[in-house]
Formats: sequence, structure tokens, C-alpha cells
Amino acid sequence: MKKSILLLFSLILCLILSPRVYEETVEKDKAFIEEGAFMYCSKLADVEIPKSVKKVGANAFDGCYELERVVLPQKLTTLEKETFRNCYSLRKIDLPKSLCTIKAGTFESCGFNQPVIPKYVKSIGKNALQVTTKKLIFKGKNVPKIAKQ
Repeated sequence: MKKSILLLFSLILCLILSPRVYEETVEKDKAFIEEGAFMYCSKLADVEIPKSVKKVGANAFDGCYELERVVLPQKLTTLEKETFRNCYSLRKIDLPKSLCTIKAGTFESCGFNQPVIPKYVKSIGKNALQVTTKKLIFKGKNVPKIAKQ
């Protein structure tokens, strides 16, 4: 019940704001961003996630169609399922070196040109990188475990 109220509040807030929200600031002391926190904030264009965040919840930015830029913290270890799914305008994101897990559908239907996978990523979930790209770049010596697509 609490999550649905929070999601509804976030959606209403996104609809009430100006025609295009240019940036969103997440609280500085947060250790994680909750599931669905900004889901369907279609006018959200720019997000800077604070250094304290180590985990971004499932569907946190799902459906943020105009999201172009995301700055992820250097201590981030996990991107939960479908975190940035359907962020069609997201062309470039610098994944931090600390990232270990990219769960299912994380970047599904994003418009990346050349995603660079940090060397410490150990697993990539199903459809996590189902993007409009022709090339993936792996920074590590070994290719991470990738779920059957």
C-alpha cells in the first residue's frame, strides 16, 4: 500500500511540474533509491544520483522517456531489474567501476550507441542490454556471466 501511494505521488508530481523537468536531485544521505521511485516521470531529463547510493531499485526510472543524462555514483554496486527500461532518450551512461550486477531488463529499450561494461561486472541478467546498439565493450579480461536471452 505504501509503495503504491509513493508511486502515485511521484506520478502526480511529474504530471504537475513544468512541461519538461530538467533535473532531479535525490537526497544526499540515501543509501538506495526505492523501487519505482521515478517510474513514468516522462518529462524527467537529467538525474544526478548522490555518492551515498549503492543500489538503485527495480523500475526506479522505468518509462522516463525523455531521460537523457544520468550520473551514477562511483560506489554503486547493483542496478536492479528494469531500472532504466524504456528510457528511449538515454544515449550515454557511464557505469561506475564498482558495478558488479546488472539485473534483467535494466537497459531494455534504451538508445545507447556503445555501452561500456566495467571490468568488475560479474553477471548480466536476461534482456539487461536489449538496446539499439551494434557493439558492446567489456573492460574486463573475462566476459561476465550473461543470462540466456
